Amino acid sequence: MAQERQYEGRRLTTWMDKLWMVEDGIYLLIGAALVIMAVALLGDAAWSFVTEARAGDFKRAALDALNTLLLVMMVVEILHTVGISLRSHVLVSEPFLVVALIAAVRRILVITAEQAYPTILELEIFRAVLLELGLLTVLIVTLVVSVYLIRRTGEPGTVSPPGNVESRDREGSL
Repeated sequence: MAQERQYEGRRLTTWMDKLWMVEDGIYLLIGAALVIMAVALLGDAAWSFVTEARAGDFKRAALDALNTLLLVMMVVEILHTVGISLRSHVLVSEPFLVVALIAAVRRILVITAEQAYPTILELEIFRAVLLELGLLTVLIVTLVVSVYLIRRTGEPGTVSPPGNVESRDREGSL
């Protein structure tokens, strides 16, 4: 009876090892796709910037480049999250919060930069823009507080500061 349980335990371990390998393979494919996407976005940003700047619209070129570069930052942060998942097999919430923070800041920058090109705005559109900026500000404050609390409480699997790739659950709090 004990030998039968031991055999079933080994068989279960073998299946779990295969599932880990499949999961790692999927994460590697996702990582490769993210790298290709980031490189393509960087190339597109450079090409668009040069094309628009040559056409004489340097401000629009800079705005578009900034928008694309912030998108690349989001992709790289997601790639970082995939790398963490590959190493530790733990889904960590902090990098997702950072991606959301970058996205919110990106949207605020785009909105405010678009307002640099004045148009005749109706009062309702202006109010909607102000409401969106206010909500984005509340979102950013909430995300910053969330990241602070995660770092302070030492969420399992939280990433340590740069230069140390071990997670806090393995090394204790900072």
